[in-house]
Amino acid sequence: MTTKPLKTPQGKLKPGDQIHFKRPISAFGFVRGRGDSLTLTADMIAGSIDRLGRSWLDRVDDEDGPIGRGAWPDGQPKWSYGTPDWEEARETARRVAWSHADPKTRAESLAHVEEIFGPSLPTSRTLNSAPDPSIRIADGQEQRRRLAGVRQVSTYTPSEREV
Repeated sequence: MTTKPLKTPQGKLKPGDQIHFKRPISAFGFVRGRGDSLTLTADMIAGSIDRLGRSWLDRVDDEDGPIGRGAWPDGQPKWSYGTPDWEEARETARRVAWSHADPKTRAESLAHVEEIFGPSLPTSRTLNSAPDPSIRIADGQEQRRRLAGVRQVSTYTPSEREV
């Protein structure tokens, strides 16, 4: 019979301790979202220990770690900039702000939304910002024309078949 450990390998957490998730993560058979809180059990701690005797739960005090100690801090948003949760919360706040009939109140509300959520994401994307090569060629031709002082003559002659 094996006994379940009462603490994580480094002794940072024990059953009954509460943790919160700083980013979405798959943990204990579920996908936990940012801001979710969880109370640990001995089974959870035992299941988090790998074959080398380490546990990802020991990263609880790491600033960049996936979890934090205790419940999610009150007043801190569960969304992060650019995520679908952020987009939904921002759009809901914008709808409320636009619903004000008074233009001054509406402007103040929209400014508050911008202050809380930051600027919106771009609505378009440039896939290729390289200039068209024909523009560079035309500019070169124009510069040569100016330097030479002579108009360039086209060598193109139409060659159409008679019908």
